[in-house]
Amino acid sequence: MTISRKRSRRSKMEMNLDILRAIQMGEKKPTRIMGRSNMTWSKLQRGLEFLLDSGYIIEIPVEDLPRKRVDKRSKQIYQLTEKGESILRYFRNELKPVKNLITTI
Repeated sequence: MTISRKRSRRSKMEMNLDILRAIQMGEKKPTRIMGRSNMTWSKLQRGLEFLLDSGYIIEIPVEDLPRKRVDKRSKQIYQLTEKGESILRYFRNELKPVKNLITTI
């Protein structure tokens, strides 16, 4: 007998952390961040707006980049700020004990 478990929805915090992780892993363009963080375009836009307003990421217009790095398909790229790096470090350190506790149960 197989027991199917319904996966619960991600919270807004989890989705925002997924966006930050995607950017940290090297994704800079919006559609690549969307794919890596596994969310819809509208949810990504809301998440990016929140993260920008909160100072966790910055938006860099493509025209401000050196010429050889310009990709005309994107109007902007995203980069983590020190505050964004800090929040990822915090959650990585705080969630380790919780994951260890869950795996021992």
